[in-house]
Amino acid sequence: MYEKILIANRGEIAAGILKSCRSLGIKTACVYSEADWDALHIKIADEAYCIGRGSGSKASYINISEIIDTALASGADAIHPGWGFLAENHLLARACEDAGIGFIGPDSTTLEKAGRKILAKELVESIGLPVVPGRAVINDVETLLSEAEKLGYPVLLKADTGKGGRFIVRLDSDQAAADAFRRLNREMTIAGETGGIFIEKYLENAYHIEFPLLADEQGNIVVFPEMNCSLQRRFQKLLVESPTTVLEPSLRDSMVEMTISIARAFDYRGAAGVEYLVDTDGNVYFLEINPRLPVERGVAEVLTGVDMLEEQIRISCGEALEFNTGYLTARGWAMECRINAEDPENNFTPVPGNVVEFSPPGGTGIRVDAGVYSGYEIPIYYDSCIAKVIVNGRSRENAIRRMASALRQFTVRGVSTTIPFFKNLLCNEYFLDGQVTTDFSQHELFLSLCKVRDIPDEVAAILAALDIHVRHTKAKRSVSGFKWGSPGPVWGVASRLNLMNGRNL
Repeated sequence: MYEKILIANRGEIAAGILKSCRSLGIKTACVYSEADWDALHIKIADEAYCIGRGSGSKASYINISEIIDTALASGADAIHPGWGFLAENHLLARACEDAGIGFIGPDSTTLEKAGRKILAKELVESIGLPVVPGRAVINDVETLLSEAEKLGYPVLLKADTGKGGRFIVRLDSDQAAADAFRRLNREMTIAGETGGIFIEKYLENAYHIEFPLLADEQGNIVVFPEMNCSLQRRFQKLLVESPTTVLEPSLRDSMVEMTISIARAFDYRGAAGVEYLVDTDGNVYFLEINPRLPVERGVAEVLTGVDMLEEQIRISCGEALEFNTGYLTARGWAMECRINAEDPENNFTPVPGNVVEFSPPGGTGIRVDAGVYSGYEIPIYYDSCIAKVIVNGRSRENAIRRMASALRQFTVRGVSTTIPFFKNLLCNEYFLDGQVTTDFSQHELFLSLCKVRDIPDEVAAILAALDIHVRHTKAKRSVSGFKWGSPGPVWGVASRLNLMNGRNL
């Protein structure tokens, strides 16, 4: 087992790694930027080192030489990259190998293949598995137009080494092609992304499914219950639930076998997430492999009782998995909401600022992974996620009610957050029916859920009573001309009263 680990990350994941290290009896050191002088992770680590004299990540969290030098100076025998930043960068893994420092993740050769989307798709296709159509490299607008015509609109432009849903642009016609290509190039340059751009077919109304996994050096592979990641904004996940309402048992079994085959094809070691798109006809397409700890690891953990982060560290030390390999059965239902410092009414624009009060919920079946505290100043330079609320229950309905209760308890003052959006979502019929696909964020209904309206309790009580009366009537007879489950304001507010305020009339 490692004696000291350097955490090359920040925020919620850095705090999570610190917690797991303490559980395993491992000393910790962390790095931070000048903008993170009061960050949570530097307050709880055994040692903290400021690297880079700038506020952005280029001088600090993606500065490989500084991170390696700090690890050596601190006496750390391993580096944990978390997720984002350098977690999928084979150059950091190779620098660790050259310096004799453990890298908690796959080796540099595996990471180079898995961390580049084009190479990953080529490898998966070579073992006879279906991939999302399209992987041509785009170096100019002419090539873009030619490849888009072959695939048919809509298409996506993606950074080959992009991660976390970043550097993706959707195109619906030739008209916007040139501007989109230039814009994506500019964004990648600013962020220091050195990979190329490729084109991919956009599959409409698909379900985004991810299977987390662990693989050890002894060849054992365990696959966790699938997660439905379809509810997104700007190609980034907002809500995740597991298992899903959209996979038949036979399809689930097939996808588990696909996931194991893919892990073996990469000769994978460590923690990862394999992502797929499933269309409305049940066709499955490999999307990508995330060669690092899954961001939604909390969902997998509460469903199975397995601490993915601790197991990832053990695997990195050469230890074998101590539980059955294959597929881990879900115990109940789990759900995660990402609490971002964003304004849902303004296209989820990030809103950095001072967190006047941060009071997370608690109770049975409620977990909060957070990276902020009361009085913390959210900087403008990094990801807007400040916490994740994770719940588990006996059933999907039970998990939804528990999440509603958790959000009702959650108090964040000083900055706007996504909490009001989730409160609206959890009582919406479309979501309750499990119908959400990756296109949901483009629907008018999604935009209506972003509106925050304060309804007096007296009015909400009347609407709730009316809602119950109508539902009772629905059970007895149908009403001509009315589409049940449509997102009218009466039903939304009424359900909101029952779910959010804990009242059942």
